[in-house]
Amino acid sequence: LLPTSSLSALAQRNNPLPCRRCVKLDDMRKEFVADVSHELKTPITSIIGYADTLQDGDYDKETQQRFLSVISSEGRRMADLVSDLLTLSRYDTNRMTRELTIFDLGEVAKKCQEKLAIEIEKKKQNVECYVTADVPPIEADKNGIERVILNVLSNAVKYTQEKGNIKIYV
Repeated sequence: LLPTSSLSALAQRNNPLPCRRCVKLDDMRKEFVADVSHELKTPITSIIGYADTLQDGDYDKETQQRFLSVISSEGRRMADLVSDLLTLSRYDTNRMTRELTIFDLGEVAKKCQEKLAIEIEKKKQNVECYVTADVPPIEADKNGIERVILNVLSNAVKYTQEKGNIKIYV
């Protein structure tokens, strides 16, 4: 498969009038790049801001730990974004392998909640995870399922107002 930009260039060489599909694909690619850039810029801005603040002042241990925790969390968020981009690339080139395992979906949901604890605390949100007693273990791509749950929960945290409630049902 050729990258979208190569397809567009090939189409333009063979037909001077751009085809609608090529223009649409090119527009989608541009929008995707803009979205990814924005998603990466947000944690970078936080990391730089907190690091600069730490360098410029004398802060007590508790404040330093809080700032370092944010820096660490945002760094992990960037790593997750890059990992997601690499996953998309593997899907795009059909090199994605899925490892099926048997696991507890409720435990994965709780683990995702724990991963976002700092963001949840920052917004003073209340997140409750309900797992019904009769949810059997599932066989699936655990990493893929975790990415989906993290994405949905991250969006819930992002778009729920401060001091809001978020409920997870498994």
